[in-house]
Amino acid sequence: MWEEERREVFPYPDYNEIMTKLSQEYYSKVYRHIGDSPQNVVINHSLIQKHATVHYSGSIDKLQSMIVETPYEPGEPFCFGIDEEEIIDLLENVEKLVGFSVANANANKIIEKYYEKHGIKLTKLNCNTFVLENKPKQRSTKAVLLDMNDLDIINRASNHFDWFGFMSGEDMLRAGLISGIIKDNELVSVAYTSAFTEKYVDIGIRTKKQYRSRGYASDAAAKVIEATLSMSKVPVWNVMEDNYPSIAICKKLGFRKVNQEHYFS
Repeated sequence: MWEEERREVFPYPDYNEIMTKLSQEYYSKVYRHIGDSPQNVVINHSLIQKHATVHYSGSIDKLQSMIVETPYEPGEPFCFGIDEEEIIDLLENVEKLVGFSVANANANKIIEKYYEKHGIKLTKLNCNTFVLENKPKQRSTKAVLLDMNDLDIINRASNHFDWFGFMSGEDMLRAGLISGIIKDNELVSVAYTSAFTEKYVDIGIRTKKQYRSRGYASDAAAKVIEATLSMSKVPVWNVMEDNYPSIAICKKLGFRKVNQEHYFS
């Protein structure tokens, strides 16, 4: 199914391919090619904000394969296309490659071809995408929605929390939502809307290590989800398969798994 769909999106031209960096003026075309789907919220957010770097093979009208790198995950591009060798060639445009996600190419072939070219054996981990299926039940919570009046406490916490999808807590507040648990005038756990598209919003959570396993992340996330639903957006939760605490939280809040992609490092 994926291969058939992607062949429509990335048709193979009968001329010599080129691999080049895409101008930002064509990012809206990439957005349409990728599609507004739950697993692509972060990528599309970066394209909308024009923060992304895109390299592709083919032509503007006939994209074959491409990689999209965001400033939120430098060195960890998202790869699209079904030609494993093209994808591996495109990865050479990444200055410091840490790892990469692949939407629809064959995982075993990626590992095989990468080893043939670079002599490096890749490891594979899956990234799971969850979408809110059931609205969370009303719950008593100490989490509060933060606003511009809370910038001081947000900025003090920035050493512990990265504002994924935005350059600062202030930027995030202008576009979205942050909720948190405050203890002794310090922000100890947060949930936030880390990326937006026309239909979806990605939810992120962070908790200081010494305050984990107290239900704080669940409370903060529930508060953000409640506010997000009033914006007519569908909440999305992207998480690596080995992040068991985060998966447990999202399931408890009413999310269900809708997609899985491969991450190589």
